[in-house]
Amino acid sequence: SGEAGAVMLGGLALSAGFAEWCRSQMLLLNGNTDMDMIEVLMGLTSNSEIAECCQVVWPGKPGVSTFVSEFVKRKLAEQSRKPGGKKKKGTAAAAAAPPASSGVSAAGVGLMSTGEAGV
Repeated sequence: SGEAGAVMLGGLALSAGFAEWCRSQMLLLNGNTDMDMIEVLMGLTSNSEIAECCQVVWPGKPGVSTFVSEFVKRKLAEQSRKPGGKKKKGTAAAAAAPPASSGVSAAGVGLMSTGEAGV
């Protein structure tokens, strides 16, 4: 039922609240609720890339810097929120990861949690 509130954007599952906020911001900045820009921004890794991209797309537009700082905060919260929605994606990501690193991290997590449970 956690996934029912998720909104798919490209390959990403966004929480309903985050998607709604993004739509309202696109309406303010673009005059429509097209989510292509959000998809691009979600794919960027650094905050400076996000800010630069927004300044290029909306040069001198009022509210862009506010949008950038709020988007960065919400994107971070969105990425750390993922336990339920990530099941399918997590499996795909683990399958796509190099075997050595995913094996080591999975084993390490398994050992750590087993050790804690045994104590």
